[in-house]
Amino acid sequence: MRLSHKSFLAIMPLVLLIIGALSFLQLQLSTHSLNQQALRGMHSLLDLFFQQHLAPLQRQYPNSGTAGQEQALQAAADFPLPEGGHLLIFGHDGGLLLDTRPGNNGSHGENHYRFLTSRGWNPAGTTEFETSNPDDNEVFLVRPFPSWKWQVVFAFKNQLLETGKRQLLHISIGITAAATLLLIIILTILTRKTLIRPIKKLRSRAGQIARGDFNHPAPLDSRDELGELAASMEQMAAQLDAQHRQLNRELQLRRSAEEDLRRLTVELEQRVQERTAALQRSNQDLEQFAYVASHDLQEPLRIITGYVQLLQRRYQGQLDADADEFIHFAVDAANRMKQLINDLLDYSRIDRKGDPFVEVDLNRVLDRALKNLELTIEENGARIESERLPGLVADPGQMERLLQNLIGNAIKFHGQNPPVIKVFSQREKDAWRITIEDNGIGIDALYRERIFQVFQRLHGLAEYPGTGIGLAMCKKITERHGGHIGVDSEPGKGACFWFVIPDRRTP
Repeated sequence: MRLSHKSFLAIMPLVLLIIGALSFLQLQLSTHSLNQQALRGMHSLLDLFFQQHLAPLQRQYPNSGTAGQEQALQAAADFPLPEGGHLLIFGHDGGLLLDTRPGNNGSHGENHYRFLTSRGWNPAGTTEFETSNPDDNEVFLVRPFPSWKWQVVFAFKNQLLETGKRQLLHISIGITAAATLLLIIILTILTRKTLIRPIKKLRSRAGQIARGDFNHPAPLDSRDELGELAASMEQMAAQLDAQHRQLNRELQLRRSAEEDLRRLTVELEQRVQERTAALQRSNQDLEQFAYVASHDLQEPLRIITGYVQLLQRRYQGQLDADADEFIHFAVDAANRMKQLINDLLDYSRIDRKGDPFVEVDLNRVLDRALKNLELTIEENGARIESERLPGLVADPGQMERLLQNLIGNAIKFHGQNPPVIKVFSQREKDAWRITIEDNGIGIDALYRERIFQVFQRLHGLAEYPGTGIGLAMCKKITERHGGHIGVDSEPGKGACFWFVIPDRRTP
């Protein structure tokens, strides 16, 4: 739909509303005038009826005799009225005494009675009452006759009012049609000249701007809102031209930067792959070296340990005290060296000699770990509190070693009170978090990462024995299963070791 059509559709309802309102006002004024004329005539006729009939009969029958009332009703029935008029007489109790309308069956009078009372008429009143029914073009004049407690109603159906309404309606329709036609012609001329043509020019200019042509202004000299719109459009075109040029420059720079970044990314990926491969080879070499070294060192260390122990058994007490002490130190050092080599060999076997992953019930794994620690638990008076643990897809032996190391450490590093260790689990998205919580001496936050490194100790051998490789093995086992391990602790407040293992079980 064109803009001119939309303008007509937007303005026409308002114009029709104004014309209709004026026509309605004229109709109301004419109706009121005709009603007043009718009421003046009705007053005259009612005065005549009261003077010629009711007043003489009231004087003749002062005690409101039945004969007088019957003669009054007959006089009302015979009283000449203009076409459309009739009399109704109501008694003091509201009963209808007379209705001179032809063909009346009583319901007509009741309808008039209800209508008059709805418009505020008081049947027991002593003053005249005037009203009209616009739906039926009927005018009412009510005059009380107090002597007999009557209410005389003069109802007149104003035929002139009906005729006048029809004439006014025809006139209003004609005026509305003529005014609408004239207004459409005027609006069409004005709209085309002041709105449609400038808008077409603006639309053409907008199309040029959309195609990237910013240098051909629209020839519009109007100083109204459309002129302001054209000026704003040209200002926008200038800004778009500048931004377009700036965007092209930035686009060239971005393409150049992206090309450099792509080239550097390829070089970086190649370097990362080379470094990763070199690191993997280095780790494999180190693991191989640790395995070979620890394996090859076992035999000579076994010979040294055997001969030193033989010296201790054969010559203990036969030499001086210093010799006995030296032999003791040698035996102790050989045993420690043997333990270090065994732990190092176990550490190197985590990835090389691990068992395949299978469905594992951690509750059974925990029972085996506690069985291995039975003597330690009894000696330290430890209490183990365990909740129901989940099943995992894992290496059963390494899971046993992981739980045994963590619980063993919790027992070892206890405080003055007997150790109380809690083992429980928690679901985390697609993984399980297993937590071992104790009431021991705790760990300073500065050493939370250091304790998981190989041969890292926070205490002396005399205070807490061990090789310092247990937590490093726990970390390596966890990483082999695709998880991670950590600790939350404060000195003197116990430690809370936890590890997270992905849940690889089939739903």
